[in-house]
Amino acid sequence: MSTMDTATSIVTKNNDNDKKQTLDELLSIYYSKTRVFQGDVTLVPYIKDWLRKRNLDQTYIFKLMLTDENSSVYSSLLGFFYHYGIGTKVDKNSALEWYQIGAEQGIFISEYQAAFFYIEDNRLDEAFRLYQKSANNGSDIAQLALGWCYEFGHGCPRDTTKALEQFREVALRGNCGGMYYYAIALSDGIDGQVNVREAEFWFKKAAEAGHWDAQNTIAEIYWYKKHDLLRAYYWFLKSAENSCPCALRNLARFEFCERQDTHAAIRWYRRAIRHGHMTNLLDFLNG
Repeated sequence: MSTMDTATSIVTKNNDNDKKQTLDELLSIYYSKTRVFQGDVTLVPYIKDWLRKRNLDQTYIFKLMLTDENSSVYSSLLGFFYHYGIGTKVDKNSALEWYQIGAEQGIFISEYQAAFFYIEDNRLDEAFRLYQKSANNGSDIAQLALGWCYEFGHGCPRDTTKALEQFREVALRGNCGGMYYYAIALSDGIDGQVNVREAEFWFKKAAEAGHWDAQNTIAEIYWYKKHDLLRAYYWFLKSAENSCPCALRNLARFEFCERQDTHAAIRWYRRAIRHGHMTNLLDFLNG
């Protein structure tokens, strides 16, 4: 082999290593974020921001996973890209196919997402059985989904006491998604009794543990209920760091209403627009 061929081989190998490292890092982030269930509405802009900050083209990354000789490794992420149109057109059928491939491998988030599609198709019994299987294998997100099934009677008899138990168990294991949804259950009183004080306690714990929506919620509590502007602003910023659309929206209003900083408000408004919040500017700031 000539010196030129050797050099080309080394460069190609290095490029392949870089590509694999990028895909594996993205996959690791996807798993870690979904394990605590931040919610797809928040995760989609987070993934897009992650790619943008690294100057990675969405379509390029999508095709890289799709054409990888071990593409099944990225099955859940490919399903997610098809599901929400990241680097490709939205294709729910292809999304479900890739989620099912992941579910057959026992990937927790694939099991959850496939079951979610079954719920949309009114295949409630299938969804409930898949959530149970995944929860029995230790998936917190599947146990949260079981809680929703019990709450609304999807694939099982409606049982709000069991629903609350599922949320509480996940919360007590230290999962910030569990803390957040347990707080919502307490706030809504799904067991027949609202417990605002306990709900605020768990919203705060979830926020401190890094749950984006919980950070936005506790900020709203500090702003609207406790009138603690300093803490409200702090938690809005923490949530906005992770591109939470609700926090971006709230920061624009907070800057406009409380800090009288129109320029800052418009900056946050533009970020909110980039993440899918479409409202007339004046209605947005005054809403």
